[in-house]
Amino acid sequence: ILVGRADPSLARKEFFARYNLDTARPVVCLLPGSRNQEVARHLPRMLEAAARLVRQKPLQFTLAQAGTVDPALLHNLLNRNPTLPVTSITGNPYNAISWCDLAVISSGTATVEALLLEKPMVSVYRVAAPTWWVGKLLVRSPHYSMVNLIAGKRLVPELIQRDFTPTRLAGEMDRLLSDTALRCRIQQELGQVKKRLGSPGAIDRAARAVVAAVGI
Repeated sequence: ILVGRADPSLARKEFFARYNLDTARPVVCLLPGSRNQEVARHLPRMLEAAARLVRQKPLQFTLAQAGTVDPALLHNLLNRNPTLPVTSITGNPYNAISWCDLAVISSGTATVEALLLEKPMVSVYRVAAPTWWVGKLLVRSPHYSMVNLIAGKRLVPELIQRDFTPTRLAGEMDRLLSDTALRCRIQQELGQVKKRLGSPGAIDRAARAVVAAVGI
């Protein structure tokens, strides 16, 4: 379904002008999830990592705001870091993903959307400890990110459960933002994986690829 639909509705210049973003500063897009529980677990860690990194680099951040998430929750979490340059983006999430330099994404369908837009990313996820241990017993896989499962290798960094800390995330973001050649290589490889998904129906094919990869 997403193939052919995962496109920005704004040109880069229009996007930066509409949201008063600085074209001279790199943009990191945060996608903490589409459910309140995901956002509550993920966004504070994303924001703390962003706060650490912005002290070292002249960055700006966008937050792709899902319509299914309580705006009050987002407002309260963002207010914990009032000086952090975060711009909330509503509506078409493909604008936010397309015109960032790097995306930090809650592992799930949004990572496939970023794949289709050939956007370098860090995939993150955290669940309650009992859920994590039950999942570990049921599914054994070398990867957790849908992008890495489809690619059949660790193409994008993934920080899952205990590994998803502000320190680790800031380190991965810094590594990718500092290495243009690495981001270009990841982009090229994402393009190759995208070709394998083919015509419309990419999410269904991606789901089948993931199921085959984890053996369920």
